[in-house]
Amino acid sequence: MPDTLSADSDNEVIGRVIAGDTDEFEAIVRKYSAYVFKIAASYVPQEAVSEAAQEAFVNAFEGLSSFNAKSQFKYWLRTITVRSCYDYWRTHYKRRELTMSSLTEDHQRWFQRVVNEDSVGRFRDAQTQRETVEIINWAMSELAPVERMAVTLIYLEGYSVKEAAQMLNLSMVNVKVRAHRARTKLRKKILGHIDFNKLKEGIQ
Repeated sequence: MPDTLSADSDNEVIGRVIAGDTDEFEAIVRKYSAYVFKIAASYVPQEAVSEAAQEAFVNAFEGLSSFNAKSQFKYWLRTITVRSCYDYWRTHYKRRELTMSSLTEDHQRWFQRVVNEDSVGRFRDAQTQRETVEIINWAMSELAPVERMAVTLIYLEGYSVKEAAQMLNLSMVNVKVRAHRARTKLRKKILGHIDFNKLKEGIQ
């Protein structure tokens, strides 16, 4: 069995899997493994990427019969992966990635920089980018799963409300409301930990 498949052969392989040759699905896994892992890494903690990716392939295998051959399999698989990440957050909703007490002094300084116009350029360096990701994860830790996925898809990944709704299997109105609500919560949580008095002292 070849290590890679052409996009045109996806439907042929899927057809054989559905017909009963389940071993053929291994070719699909090999071809799209890096793709699925990359998607999962955008939505779940690093230690959970493998779990989410494996769950995505299991869900894809079990749902192959619902795949519309007129669609591109790659994008169908993306939707399956996003939903698997959504399921991860619904399962692990009570977990907290970071508490305020676990944030380092660098993280605390991030709060001071985030509203300083002069800091824009500094966000380009690797260290500050890592701090930003950690702060965002901390801020989103208390969001409901649907809020977290909605705000990530729309505001961080750049998908439209319609695309996010399709991937989450929710109505556009529901996703739009949840994303807006989540964004408001994140803003309040982050601004709530900025010491504006110290910020003013630093500007003066």
